[in-house]
Amino acid sequence: MKTASTIISKEDIKKFLDVEKLKYCFECGICTASCSMAELSGKSYNPRVLLEKILLNPEEVLNSEELWLCAWCYRCYKRCPQGLKIPEILLFLKAKAVEHGLLEPLDKAVQKIVNQIPLPTVTTLVCFHPERAGIDKNEVLKKIEKMRMASLEEKEKAVKASEHKVAVIGSGPAGLTVAFELAKEGYSVTIFEALPEAGGMLRKCIPEYRLPKSVLAKEVQLLRELGVEIKTGVKIGKDLGFEDLLKGEYKAVFIGAGAHKSRKLKIEGENLEGVVHALEFLWNANLGKIKTIGENVVVIGGGNVAVDAARTALELEAKEVTILYRRSKEEMPANPWEVKEAEEAGVKIEFLVAPKKILGENGKVSAIEC
Repeated sequence: MKTASTIISKEDIKKFLDVEKLKYCFECGICTASCSMAELSGKSYNPRVLLEKILLNPEEVLNSEELWLCAWCYRCYKRCPQGLKIPEILLFLKAKAVEHGLLEPLDKAVQKIVNQIPLPTVTTLVCFHPERAGIDKNEVLKKIEKMRMASLEEKEKAVKASEHKVAVIGSGPAGLTVAFELAKEGYSVTIFEALPEAGGMLRKCIPEYRLPKSVLAKEVQLLRELGVEIKTGVKIGKDLGFEDLLKGEYKAVFIGAGAHKSRKLKIEGENLEGVVHALEFLWNANLGKIKTIGENVVVIGGGNVAVDAARTALELEAKEVTILYRRSKEEMPANPWEVKEAEEAGVKIEFLVAPKKILGENGKVSAIEC
């Protein structure tokens, strides 16, 4: 039987894991302090300790569910004094585990995700990315659904229904999470959503290639099966007053209205025909309203939304898509892996470029002056 120590040699570590940076890791703990998963999981997930074990005891890392709990947020990398790309270091180890059939820790990690992480099927696709290590993500989703139903059945036996009702304004990630957690504890919950369908930014702006709407629909349907009432097309403050909720049957109100407005560039030509804000573009693309797109598309910005917009433009068969970013590649706020995938898909990126004004002809955009 192969052990991790025979699977990962010292040569592997030196070649793939940026050993010089690992060797001089300050052990400052900024990676753990910055980690969203460490915050959610508490002491059961510690990236700094995991890094230490990679050099000292790789066998223990390969046999630990912690290896599979990185959510690819890169907050550790952005704050690390050494600039260690921990998600990619862990990916190398995951790939080794898959290659040699060490998958029991993955099952334990999936169970932990089901127990501790909101919207587990959505976060698995958007955050955990098992497919990057060569795992069939659909098989992981099936495991999650099976484990979650078993967990909910046990919870239902132990929880007593509460007489109190809670109103949740907004059905984005925050609203859905609050509704799910309250429903599990026996509270009666009603979600009020201004849009025609539940999901908020998950439905509105995350592209289909990252989050299939069928997966989101299952999460929403599960809420309904737990007894959560979802009222769509209801805008609080217009169709129903906020005071009406508190004066009525609800004992508490959670506000998760989201941030759906784009920031303006505040440069000349921003209002020309053909200039579209990224959130609006992604929303219309998800609704299927965009049938054709220009041959040459330029995206201004370097965040994850910009990358999603660029890749969506390619999906809509634009011939050339270019991202303009005012700083260097290392300073891009978008996750490095997302940037890598965008470039592999054919997106071009120009760095140290800032638009001064947008030029137009006959009221339509024609060029950008940088």
